[in-house]
Amino acid sequence: MSVYINEKILKQERIHDKKETLSDWVIDLVENFLTRSPLNNLQNEGGDPAWEEVLVGFASGADPLFQEFKEYIGPFHWTPLEIF
Repeated sequence: MSVYINEKILKQERIHDKKETLSDWVIDLVENFLTRSPLNNLQNEGGDPAWEEVLVGFASGADPLFQEFKEYIGPFHWTPLEIF
């Protein structure tokens, strides 16, 4: 499933407190998108949400754990350092 960001939500999120950190902004953006998006539903009669709460985290692209993912998934899997 591809994720789209509702332009109205994105514009609202661009207007944020200048003192807020970038990580806070990203977390708020993801949380607000999932709580407001019409795509966050199981497409059942009740319109139940597919996800109740979101967990957002950040890691260094140099973390050796990403290399382990490559070893488990396959050589075609890019690490963050290979992408950027």
